[in-house]
Amino acid sequence: MSKIESALDKAVAKLSAIKNSVKTLLCRLWQKLSPYFYKVKKLDYATVKEFTIKYKWRILIVLVILYAGSKAFDYILPATGKTGGPQTITSVVVEKKGYPPNH
Repeated sequence: MSKIESALDKAVAKLSAIKNSVKTLLCRLWQKLSPYFYKVKKLDYATVKEFTIKYKWRILIVLVILYAGSKAFDYILPATGKTGGPQTITSVVVEKKGYPPNH
């Protein structure tokens, strides 16, 4: 048996050991947390409506902050497709000649 084959056999054995340890860890975690899942309120229309009415201003503030943050991010770091090349701004200075003075 070559070194590669023996290394592969050891790796397969380690994988099954890791799988079993993760499985037992998840089972213990589920047993510990499952009683708490029954205490969580069930979502229905009435509870969602009550929550929305109770916290409507907070929800609105969070939505406005998220919208403003998104717009600010797009303004500061625009997408590469939206950015144009450098712009040259020129201005012309004109002297006043022959205009009557304003009183």
